[in-house]
Amino acid sequence: MVMKKLERKSSYFTYIHNTKYNQVLLTSRKDNLYKQTKNQSLKNRDSKPKNRKSK
Repeated sequence: MVMKKLERKSSYFTYIHNTKYNQVLLTSRKDNLYKQTKNQSLKNRDSKPKNRKSK
């Protein structure tokens, strides 16, 4: 009886932990995507004047 309770509790905790971890993963992925796009746009913006100067 006690063991069953413990098992249930532990599974619940792992579930919570996993959901939290997944949320963190998702947010970090979004952040990375945002950073990548931001960097890309910055690179593009930086590269345009350079190209003009070279011409």
